[in-house]
Amino acid sequence: MISIFIVDDDENLHRVYRSFFSMKGFNVVGSAFDGDEAVKLFGALNPRPDVLLMDYRMPIKDGVTATKEIRVIDPASKIIFLSADETAREQALEAGAISFLIKPVRFAHLLQTINQVLDNH
Repeated sequence: MISIFIVDDDENLHRVYRSFFSMKGFNVVGSAFDGDEAVKLFGALNPRPDVLLMDYRMPIKDGVTATKEIRVIDPASKIIFLSADETAREQALEAGAISFLIKPVRFAHLLQTINQVLDNH
C-alpha cells in the first residue's frame, strides 16, 4: 500500500485528498498544515512515507524551506510539489522536489505523477 504525507494549509484540501487516496487504496500516514509542522512530523515518522505532497505558500514555514529540511532528514524522500504559484517551480525543484504540479490539479494527473515518481526512484 502506498503511503502519503500531505502538507497543505487548506483543511478542505486535506479532507478531499484523504477521501480520494482512501478510495484508491493509498494510506495517508501523516498530514501537516504548515512547513514547520511537516518537518517535525516527518522526522518522527518510521517508516517514512512513500510520497510527500507539498504546498508552497503556508504559514510559519513555506514549502521550499520545508522541502530542504526534509531532504536533510531523508535525502531519498520523494516530494511532489503542488502549488498555484508557477513562479515557485524552480525553487521547489532546486530544493529537492521530484515533481511540480500546478493547482488545481486533476486527480488522474496526480495519480499518474505519483506512480511515475515511485517507478522512477
